[in-house]
This record gives sequence, structure tokens and C-alpha cells, in this order.
Amino acid sequence: MPMVTMSFDENWINFNLRFVVDYKRRIGTKDIISQKALDAIRNSEGRIEVASAAMNITLLK
Repeated sequence: MPMVTMSFDENWINFNLRFVVDYKRRIGTKDIISQKALDAIRNSEGRIEVASAAMNITLLK
């Protein structure tokens, strides 16, 4: 059963989606869900906007 949770801090609303999928299809399924979410935002006629992009950088020594 899929589950969506939200968390809030001073600048963000984070949505976490948990879903059951065959382990061989997890990356592709995540990409499809992400693309559909971005398409919905783009098609919202300005009612929803992406404020900024986040990036994590890890330095391995």
C-alpha cells in the first residue's frame, strides 16, 4: 500500500512517498513518479511552483 507523509520546516514542505515495487523496477518507477509530479507542477498554471533545487555533494577521500 502506498503511503505519503509530509514534514515541514521553516522553508520547505517535504513529501515522502513509500510504495511497493519489484526491486528490479525501483529506479525506473521512482523516475516515472518524479516525472509525473514535475509535469503536474508545470501544468498547474502557476498555482504550484518549484522554489529552488536542492543538491547534495559528497566528497570521498
